[in-house]
Amino acid sequence: MDPTDFINTLYQQLQDASLNNSGKAEILYNIVFVKKDNNQDDIYVDIKLFTRYYILSMDEKKYLYDRINLDKIISIVDLLEIEQKVKIYSYIKKLLIKYHFEEDWEKLKSNYYTAKIKLLEQDEYCYINPFCIIKILYFKSLYSYKHLIIFITIFIFLDYIILLPNKSGLWPTLYSIKYEEVSKSFYLNHLINILYNLFEIDSDFEIKATNTLGGIFIILGKIIKIVFIVKYVIDKLFKKLHLDE
Repeated sequence: MDPTDFINTLYQQLQDASLNNSGKAEILYNIVFVKKDNNQDDIYVDIKLFTRYYILSMDEKKYLYDRINLDKIISIVDLLEIEQKVKIYSYIKKLLIKYHFEEDWEKLKSNYYTAKIKLLEQDEYCYINPFCIIKILYFKSLYSYKHLIIFITIFIFLDYIILLPNKSGLWPTLYSIKYEEVSKSFYLNHLINILYNLFEIDSDFEIKATNTLGGIFIILGKIIKIVFIVKYVIDKLFKKLHLDE
């Protein structure tokens, strides 16, 4: 049979009202690979529908001890271009969490973040763009213990440098800082106070903006700390170390 006719036959089988989610998923899975074998690249919608019906079918079998075959999902998503991979994994994430397959998403999420990193790396200037590098380290930190530590270390280093007092007078003073005295070494004391502030440890450390630019930097720092460090990245570190159990 001609491949196009065979694919159309499979699509017609999908219209069968008696077909369950598992049957629909298997037909879509076959459609995708028949298309790829015949150099047809219009498979994004088919893969999206496959993941939906497959996860729905596993939800129906949840209490029959069937497990989601993550290798099956990965093998079919790998057929897509990087940008489409990111979209599909984002969609899969929503489905898995909605139907309470959080453990399966924990195993799958490294593929999602790897795809997001590869999408960033398509920009030839990414590794000379500080913001792009930070994004890559951040995504890696979400599934890699090593990169989690690197991300936090870079944030602390930048915080340390930006908040150093302007003793040279070569640029406008952006902040006034009040320190908690914990060390006779100014630079060590500065670091300890930065860590106190980062980890919300009660201390006399206080920072105030002396102009608009300083205020903007403080607000941006607070946003980064609250959203990416305290609320998310530190939580991930605790989970990796099993400190939240």
